[in-house]
Amino acid sequence: MAIEFTESADKHGISHTDALWAMEHARYVEREFDEPRVPGRLKPTLFIGPSRIPAQPLLEVMAEIVPPARW
Repeated sequence: MAIEFTESADKHGISHTDALWAMEHARYVEREFDEPRVPGRLKPTLFIGPSRIPAQPLLEVMAEIVPPARW
């Protein structure tokens, strides 16, 4: 499994560790949340989950989940 973060994800000031934490501990997941921003890509999955820091607002993380290639 590989995880790649886009440059646009880094513009929000959320660390990769915090984004992964929110995804792993998601309180809500919406598959195929919205149309892809890049034509020809998959619809992203929306994860809403907690920050690693208590009393911080929930984080919204969108991810394109690509199934592994078959051999």
